[in-house]
Amino acid sequence: MSFISKGFLLSASLVILANSALASTDTASFSSGYQSGPTNGIEEYKFGTSDSDIDVWVSGWSDSDASSDDGPGDNTLRDENIVRYGSGWGIINADESDNQPNHSADNIKSNDGSDDGTWRDYDFFLLDFDEKVTLESASFGWVNGAASNNQVTFIALNDGTNADNTQHDLNGVQIGQLQSMVMGGVGSGSGYSQVMGNNGSYYADVGFEKSSSLWIVGAFNSAFGGNSNLAGNDGFKLSGISFSTSTPGGNTDIPEPAPLALMLIALCCLVRQKSIKK
Repeated sequence: MSFISKGFLLSASLVILANSALASTDTASFSSGYQSGPTNGIEEYKFGTSDSDIDVWVSGWSDSDASSDDGPGDNTLRDENIVRYGSGWGIINADESDNQPNHSADNIKSNDGSDDGTWRDYDFFLLDFDEKVTLESASFGWVNGAASNNQVTFIALNDGTNADNTQHDLNGVQIGQLQSMVMGGVGSGSGYSQVMGNNGSYYADVGFEKSSSLWIVGAFNSAFGGNSNLAGNDGFKLSGISFSTSTPGGNTDIPEPAPLALMLIALCCLVRQKSIKK
């Protein structure tokens, strides 16, 4: 066994131990199996996930609420009507009606006659999980035009913000206040990603890693990262998500690959002891 590098054995065992602690990836499909709201006045829907211990509540929001009346300069959030379409969930905010693309989660100026078409609202979904998760990606059954035209904003919110309660309530929160709720600050716990895919199968990967029970998936909004020139033609209907969870810290069971790692460590010790005797 003298030809076996002690460093190699120790490195291999550490790699195996590390892999045994890797997070598991789970998914949630928003096509069926949901419980409907409203809950405490907020329209939201509860979905199960591939992890039977984790559910997620989904609600829709937009900066369409002004202090006096809806109009230019809106920057105050209000809960909005979320609707299930064949290709996914959309949002109809207070400044628009049920037509495409405005009934998607979008940042497109309304063209349906409900306003003068001179201002833009930014729609988003709030995802409230039973426990902290790392959001990996979101999938969409429909996007506005080509995938290359669309960007999605992802935000991890600090746990303990006023969204993290039984009301899941962001009503009255201004965009500047929402920025202060971003985990690690804007740019660390928020960012945008390019939509990929085609033919009704679209997705966007989250470009950063945070662990939170509160996540936002929304139409591109430069207030949370990116150039404002990208806004104006982004719209999607949310069909699902993928996320990861870590093994709870209190778990005392030895992961399956761990025995092999322990054997390698023991072998490393034996090789070292033999070399000392020489």
